[in-house]
Amino acid sequence: MSHRLGVAALIVSTMKPFSMDEYVKRHWALRSKHLAKARAEFPVWLMSNAKWRKLFTWLFERRDLMTGYKIKLLLDKDADLWETRVLRPSDLEGTHLADNDLYPVGYDEIEWVEVITCHRKELRRDLAKLAKLEVRDSDLGLRIYGYSGK
Repeated sequence: MSHRLGVAALIVSTMKPFSMDEYVKRHWALRSKHLAKARAEFPVWLMSNAKWRKLFTWLFERRDLMTGYKIKLLLDKDADLWETRVLRPSDLEGTHLADNDLYPVGYDEIEWVEVITCHRKELRRDLAKLAKLEVRDSDLGLRIYGYSGK
């Protein structure tokens, strides 16, 4: 079962409405058992929560150089990518993303983020100054990896 279907089943199976806090709590419980198995394929975690927040804040400051992101989650198949606008600092919680395009996604769920840009060279140069990151060119721009070792 894909991660998104599991969350959808959780919502549908709940007969009474619940708050966003309750949704996040239930989502985290459901994802934790699936995430442990998926992370076993990636022995090296390259990004901490703080590093993801720092990266997304830095990208927001350079939002005029990009059009958005594609985000690959560990629990989704290769073809299932989240496409979203450039995230605002207000979308960044302590342990997860919480914007209106994505349901709460833990930073530890992110396999990679593809920055959609035609300014690869400039962003790559500046990313090297920001932090030690695993960055690769992609068809649409740059991919920044959260895990390695698959």
